[in-house]
Amino acid sequence: MEQTHGHSTDQLLNSGEVMAILNVSRTTLSGLVKNGSLKAYRPGGRKLLFKYSEILAYVERALVQPSADEEAEN
Repeated sequence: MEQTHGHSTDQLLNSGEVMAILNVSRTTLSGLVKNGSLKAYRPGGRKLLFKYSEILAYVERALVQPSADEEAEN
């Protein structure tokens, strides 16, 4: 089992933990789930859970690549 930042990649996180990792509000997190950007699981009721590996994948997809113009300036 791989460890990243103190979490195993298959660990389930609650909404508060994900909001802290992504530095987003509950409203933003809800929007990310509703628009399909993040998968959430509701195994036994109201509480949403998220796979840590999927949070990491979301962050990787959100990576900003420098444009050719920005690279030419450096």
